[in-house]
Amino acid sequence: MAYSIQAFTTGSGNWVKPANADPNGMTRVIIIAAGGGGGGGEAQTTTGVVASGGAGGGGACRHEALYLTAELGETEPYVVGAGGAGGAGGSGGTSGSPGGIGGISSFGGNAVVEFRAGGGGGGSGGVSGVACMGGGGGGTYSSGQSGNGSSSGFGGSTGGAYNAAATGPCGASGGVSSATGAGGAPGNRSTQGGAGGGAGGGKTTVPAYSAGGNGGLAGMFSIDGGVTISGANAVAGLVISGQPGMFGFCGSGGPGGPANSNGGVVGGPGGFPGGGGGGGGATQTPNTGGTGGDGGGGFVICITDG
Repeated sequence: MAYSIQAFTTGSGNWVKPANADPNGMTRVIIIAAGGGGGGGEAQTTTGVVASGGAGGGGACRHEALYLTAELGETEPYVVGAGGAGGAGGSGGTSGSPGGIGGISSFGGNAVVEFRAGGGGGGSGGVSGVACMGGGGGGTYSSGQSGNGSSSGFGGSTGGAYNAAATGPCGASGGVSSATGAGGAPGNRSTQGGAGGGAGGGKTTVPAYSAGGNGGLAGMFSIDGGVTISGANAVAGLVISGQPGMFGFCGSGGPGGPANSNGGVVGGPGGFPGGGGGGGGATQTPNTGGTGGDGGGGFVICITDG
């Protein structure tokens, strides 16, 4: 069996039906939204006051559909979600800024109804003495909410709520930062979607500077027809192996940055596609808290029988 494969990693445009498409064949469309950015770490002015790391961004949803190629238009629009930006670290005794929400990815809208995958919510910026919540995982058709201090970053429809793993194709939520300045919690795992980013490390009253949490593990899904997706670059990582039943992976969560007396360390970026960014580490002024890691970008791939 021959296949025509069109992979899109940024922006928007139109999928074009291949000239050699089998009129009686199928087209499988896999869309992965973008991960949420990690929150920025806090910078406290007083040695005896706790400083919190930024929380992790939520992972994105993976959604897919199988069409009769004949029912698709000659063109169908697509959108690839952009990763949520990491939040800025605090300075001069201020809290960190929250990370941005990951963009939605979508396909269809001409001959077939558009379907979507939701992006991950942004992690909360570090707030002194607060267990700051991670971004919610992306759900089918809707994105996760961003964490806001101790308020929950709820998941998109059926996505992972704050501090929760996710089953199926939805994204997992980001890790929670410590209210006492201890190490950041790890990001959560999704079985098939994007993973959550780890929270940044905090500063205790001693003061002691803590490590960030690990990013969550990526979800895995099957790709029939001998196509695999792997690596940081979708195009370079796209392999036509001729062996059916191969697997693809969504992005793992970025690690949280450790706290440091000389400035909080930047959170790690979310893995491609759809991983949540890690939260930035905390610090003490005159230095600046670590910036949160950016969320991993989205992906749209169309596999058409030839």
